[in-house]
Amino acid sequence: VGKKEILYVPLIGWCFWAFGFYTLDRKNIERAKASLKNVGNDLKRRRMSVVIAPEGTRARDLRLQPFKKGVFHLAAETHVPIVPAIVRGAGECQPVGQLVADPGVVGVEFLPPIPTQDYSTDNVDAKGEELQELFARRLEADTRPSA
Repeated sequence: VGKKEILYVPLIGWCFWAFGFYTLDRKNIERAKASLKNVGNDLKRRRMSVVIAPEGTRARDLRLQPFKKGVFHLAAETHVPIVPAIVRGAGECQPVGQLVADPGVVGVEFLPPIPTQDYSTDNVDAKGEELQELFARRLEADTRPSA
């Protein structure tokens, strides 16, 4: 799942379109909700995996940004587990606005799946804050000096 504007990025946008990836119109909440409903229907019907960046975009300063609510609404609708993935090093290899990546190391840490049976539209804010705090703790641990 990506923002609608990704379709206008050469090569990446063409791949999104050709492979039928989902896009969200983040400027139109009703369209975004409809798109997420389609994602949820396919997720359940086709038993597929979905990758969503909870921050919604990359940060120029490389710091963790507030999480958007879409992924938590999707979890509340489908009750499919969330498998958090923390990506490190991507921003250094390809800063915002740079078309081609520089050589470097990108690491991905997959955390244990989070059950979502208790997710509902009433608690998406709290669930989002919980996951953001988990990400923040893991990233903070990276910056602490080792003993």
